[in-house]
Amino acid sequence: MKKILLLILFLSCFYSIVFGAASDYAGVYSGNIAGNDSGPWVGVVEPTGHAKMLFYSYIYHTMDGSQGYYVNSSGELTAVTTVNRAVFSVSFNIGGNVFGTWASPNFATGTISGLKQTNNSKYAGTYNGTISGEDFGSWTITIDSSGLISGSGSSQNTGLFNFDGAIDNTGFLMGVTEESSAYGSISGDSLSGSWFDDGVSYGGTFNGTKQNEAYNYYIPVFKSGPNSWSGLGITNLSTISTANIKVKVYSNIGAILTTENKTIAANGQDNFVSY
Repeated sequence: MKKILLLILFLSCFYSIVFGAASDYAGVYSGNIAGNDSGPWVGVVEPTGHAKMLFYSYIYHTMDGSQGYYVNSSGELTAVTTVNRAVFSVSFNIGGNVFGTWASPNFATGTISGLKQTNNSKYAGTYNGTISGEDFGSWTITIDSSGLISGSGSSQNTGLFNFDGAIDNTGFLMGVTEESSAYGSISGDSLSGSWFDDGVSYGGTFNGTKQNEAYNYYIPVFKSGPNSWSGLGITNLSTISTANIKVKVYSNIGAILTTENKTIAANGQDNFVSY
């Protein structure tokens, strides 16, 4: 009886590892399509299995996407894009690999490949900027530690809008509003890219910057005598952004004795000395 129970336990574990559940494929993905058309894509699989995918065409310089389709427990997805009605047959595996084929009504065909993105937390933060081109306005987005993007903005032609998207390991991002789609990239603290209106043939560009967050730390300073000193070493752990540091030294009654400002480069370090 014990051997039978062990065998059942082994088979149930094997089944769950191979096939998993829809939630096992949740995350941000990115890759490329190839064939009669080519370009990058970014997608999100939600814990429910709901998949949202965006594609950019290097040949036609347009964007297309799909949503409302679900990855099943075996990692299989069949989705149809909104604009060109291209059919994508995609397989996701537990290891984060994506592969499959696509075909459009005009007989164009090709392949799709990609990977789950697990190194995009470095872009987390709040960014804001402006829209220009055949419409203009402003926007604010937030990128979370998993690479998901949410935000909002307003423009002269559209009015208020919401933004939903994702970013990959390289800083390449894609997203949509209620009427437009966009792609771009982050370099350092700067974000830029292009947008397209899905209903009419116009578009433009967008630009923005990351908003630095301020943190206050209070550290006791100990000096055993008037000829002693205390030091403070600070390391900037960011790999892409500089850090602006202001140190204020207070007396034991709360009066400011001195103030010093320094800029520390990404991955850099510096020190402050109080006499």
